[in-house]
Amino acid sequence: MLQKITANTYYLINDDKKERPALGVICGENASLVVDAGNSSLHAQELISEVKRLRLPAIKYVVVTHAHWDHFLGVNEYEAAFIVSKKTNEKLQLWKNCSFSDEGLAEIEREQNVGSIFSEVVKTELNDRDTFQLKDADVIFDHQLTVDLGNMLCVIEEMASTHTEDATVVYNPKERVVFFGDATYGKTTDSLFHYSHNSIDAMIEDAKKYEVDWTVLGHESVCDNEEMNLYWRELASSSRAAHTRSFADSINTFRLLEGREPTDNEMLFIEAFVNDVLIESKA
Repeated sequence: MLQKITANTYYLINDDKKERPALGVICGENASLVVDAGNSSLHAQELISEVKRLRLPAIKYVVVTHAHWDHFLGVNEYEAAFIVSKKTNEKLQLWKNCSFSDEGLAEIEREQNVGSIFSEVVKTELNDRDTFQLKDADVIFDHQLTVDLGNMLCVIEEMASTHTEDATVVYNPKERVVFFGDATYGKTTDSLFHYSHNSIDAMIEDAKKYEVDWTVLGHESVCDNEEMNLYWRELASSSRAAHTRSFADSINTFRLLEGREPTDNEMLFIEAFVNDVLIESKA
């Protein structure tokens, strides 16, 4: 069910059991814009049904925030302009000739970091998977794009990210809501979850420039400014402390720098930054 954030901005809550990210809807007088297409035909259809049930303006635009399967595989269900960044479009080309047969799914799992749930979702929720081919983007932008929905402007732009190289943000300045997709998360490399030291400062700087009251992350509920500011502080403090391959040494450095014990979240973040040091040392 679509949840209302502000007068004209909604989101469909994430479902981690099915690897479904949160999807957004921003409505103007003439059209609606969807943020992320969903991880399957059924996921997309659920959103489309909700838009019709609430009698919101017709969906005319779909923005995919980055080229991870759970955010784009539902895009063929929309009769709308498909919008992506130039970087995301380049990554999506790798999916153009993929087979979604049982053999093809096994190959995708071997070659891409998708996890076993990918095949489960495709087999049960992707329409016509034996003949499925991802449709082409209709609008490919570089850096920034503004879309007018009718007395409602949406700013779509790239940002630095600790999760992916092709992160896109969708910002509703009028109602002070931003959709980050997965841009502010870490990622997994060689089975190690990590936040990139090289990207963290730029990511936080980019994310904090938006004047908002509400933030939607790809796999969370809606966050207010107090929650997000705490997240930025904990990420930054953890990053400063963890520049060694030793978790114990990093914890001690944190105590010296901050004059306190790390929170549970900071413990997880410190471990992730230590993992990043380990990964970089092997590069």
